[in-house]
Amino acid sequence: MVLDQIWVYPIKSLPGCRVQSTEVQWTGCTYDRSFMLIDSSGHKITQRTHPMLSQIQMELQNETAYMRYQGQEISLNLKNDIHGQLIKSQVWNDQVVGIDTGTQYNHFFSNVLNENVTLIKKTGVRENTLPNSQPIESSLADSLPLLVTGTASLYHIQNNLQEDFNFMHFRPNLIIETSDPFLEDHVTGFRIGSVEIQFGKQCGRCAMINVNPEDGSLNKQRLPELGKIRLEKNKIYFGSLYYPSSLGRISEGDQITPIFE
Repeated sequence: MVLDQIWVYPIKSLPGCRVQSTEVQWTGCTYDRSFMLIDSSGHKITQRTHPMLSQIQMELQNETAYMRYQGQEISLNLKNDIHGQLIKSQVWNDQVVGIDTGTQYNHFFSNVLNENVTLIKKTGVRENTLPNSQPIESSLADSLPLLVTGTASLYHIQNNLQEDFNFMHFRPNLIIETSDPFLEDHVTGFRIGSVEIQFGKQCGRCAMINVNPEDGSLNKQRLPELGKIRLEKNKIYFGSLYYPSSLGRISEGDQITPIFE
């Protein structure tokens, strides 16, 4: 069993960037979901309400993200400290604090979305909770910091459902080469080199998977179609959410050992 792909999403709800390796921190993959767009009321902006976000091209080169849209381009150094206004926002039930990244970024994204928006960078500690109420440090992801899916799981739904599905509908961080569908739902963790990640909970899916990442169009049949085989207790699941229990560097092609204890 090997680590097939690693994906990082520097700005929440924008397209991801595939990377060959990453340092796993307590908040997940380095730079993953460390920035977020908010509206004039301070509410988070995602593809659920703004599918056009899927059409911004993202490229990651070392510590710099490049964003392009219809001939416009802007770059963002992900590592540099930012000195700006502190803004309070919320990711579901969790309060978060971000730093306003500045006029040039706000102007770029406001033009794309045709409304006034602000790009913030997460600062401070944001905690999410496991089903047993244990607090876990996280990024600006909806929940726990690492979303894991297996190749066999995708093949299973592709072979058993009529709608077209690919990994980008599910926005995973780690894609593991597996032979058993939904193995990621039934282990207690995975060991990837010196790094161990622990199972937190299955990932409940929302209407965001209805967004076609290729053109931003909506297909409202995709979520109910997935529910035909992945509905459990009134929730539709695909992939599972994990959190690190030890840190280090992981790379595509690394051998993976499932943990069942």
